[in-house]
Amino acid sequence: MKKSFSSMILLVTLFLQVTLAIIPSIGVVSAVGNVTSSDNVTINDFTCNITHGTVPFESRLNGNVTGQVTRWKWEFYNPQIDHWSYSAGNGNFVTTSHEFGRVGAYGVFNVTLIVVGSNGSDSLKKIDYVVGNKNTTGLPTANFSASSTSGYAPLNVTFTDNSKNATTTLWYFGLTNTSKEKNPTYTFTSPGTYRVVLEVSNGRGWDATAQEITVQGQQKVLPEAGFDADTFNGLDVQFVDTSQNANGWNWDFGDGTNSTEQNPTHIYSQAGNYTVNLIVNNENGTSLANKTINVEEVSSSSDESDSGDSSNGDSVGTVTVSDSSDSSSSGSSGNSGSSSSGSSSSGSSGSSGGTGGSPEPQSNVATKELSQTSITYGNSVNFNFPQNATPVTNINFDSKKTVGKTTAIVEMLKNQSTLVSEPPSDEVYKFVNIWVGNSGFATSDNIENATVYFKIEKSWLQDKNIDKSSVTFKRYNDSKWNPLQTTLAGEDNEYLYFIAETPGLSSPFAITGKTASNAAMNETKYGTQSGSNSSLENNASNATNVKQTQSPTTSENEDKKSPGFESVFGIVSLLVVFLYKRK
Repeated sequence: MKKSFSSMILLVTLFLQVTLAIIPSIGVVSAVGNVTSSDNVTINDFTCNITHGTVPFESRLNGNVTGQVTRWKWEFYNPQIDHWSYSAGNGNFVTTSHEFGRVGAYGVFNVTLIVVGSNGSDSLKKIDYVVGNKNTTGLPTANFSASSTSGYAPLNVTFTDNSKNATTTLWYFGLTNTSKEKNPTYTFTSPGTYRVVLEVSNGRGWDATAQEITVQGQQKVLPEAGFDADTFNGLDVQFVDTSQNANGWNWDFGDGTNSTEQNPTHIYSQAGNYTVNLIVNNENGTSLANKTINVEEVSSSSDESDSGDSSNGDSVGTVTVSDSSDSSSSGSSGNSGSSSSGSSSSGSSGSSGGTGGSPEPQSNVATKELSQTSITYGNSVNFNFPQNATPVTNINFDSKKTVGKTTAIVEMLKNQSTLVSEPPSDEVYKFVNIWVGNSGFATSDNIENATVYFKIEKSWLQDKNIDKSSVTFKRYNDSKWNPLQTTLAGEDNEYLYFIAETPGLSSPFAITGKTASNAAMNETKYGTQSGSNSSLENNASNATNVKQTQSPTTSENEDKKSPGFESVFGIVSLLVVFLYKRK
């Protein structure tokens, strides 16, 4: 009996423990379920039946809200007298009536709706939503237009004020950013819907109007592959990337070799047909373009004719380019047919733009850099060379015709160009060739106001003792070197920067300068005596500084300039000492 009773007590105890353990769990599950089943409250919009009137007037406001609302509140603010009031209530019937101007307030009124639910809250504010005036005549009328009402971020929008009878203007771009300009431009950097408000006033009253600007997230821009090919010399083929929105390149030249350069030069070992593939990419995807290139090897001595040596004929390649697929590529010529070395492979006439080429033997080219842009009539053209492969940093001109996408090539040469018959006078810093488009385009018939921006190392000026005011950009034209108007534009710790004006491009050029000693002699010959002495002293000081930075042999050079001075000085000193002791 005692065992049965003890067993019963044990069973009851276990039952109570299990029950106490289960009950809290049931409660937690129930609570979580209630939370999950309750939707968040969201204000979709609110409306007002009267937004413009003569104060005082009464309006009815209705809120469009999604979710279970427990309480709500309408706020009304008049910035003209810094006065606010409110109306509050409970439940999903989010509506109220409000008398605007009942305390003498007039002008513009901001309206804000706030709702609270069991699982959060939401609010919506509209600036200058209601306008109330005391007068009925002579009032301003707010009106404006926007250059765009939707687009991808960042979205630039220009707003034009078309208001009448207004003396003051105030713009609201969303809730916080404002402008008092009459026709402002604003950049929306984040996605969303923005309520743009124009508030105007005069001595008689106020008015306001609004438009919504919808800004979407940044559009994913995919790359678009494309390229052109042109010949330089022999079987050298210059590939020019015409892709859009690309930041990575992978070339397959069709002969088992590859490159990841943007604008590579490739040397084919023999003539033939080659299918060239270019894959470009950016952070959003990839794109492929391919073309068939026909390289024909012929014998020619044209590159040697200018130098007077025609005994060795170089191999000159003729490249014909044709599309071999429907892959996306922009700026492709798609034309076939051969062209001579140094001319465009697109088959365009000599006065057009295009890729162009260089008649300079590539064995004389130290480095080169390419730049590409589109040329249209009446517009300023700028070719930028950011890789600093040559002294030329920019080329600008105004185009007299439209030629489309065009390539500019700047070559820094190892020696004097083979296209010139004699070197220029003065010290030469660098020989450069500039080729713009096809042969014959970059002349005074097609371009004007051409300028070349270039730089010179300060160390060269010091080493050669060059007077910086004598630096000149020279163009080889009409079988002679022609100095161009050259202006010093600025300097930094390493370079001097110059601007040269030229009537044409697509020529050999040279950067030259005169030694400072020559400049000093000119000053002595034509200047005043005091000015000449000062100039000579400055030049001597500069020359000394240069020598000290060159090498430890400076003292040896100075000894050669004044032989025997130290010996004479020593003998005189000994004689003085001897006479003194004799006394």
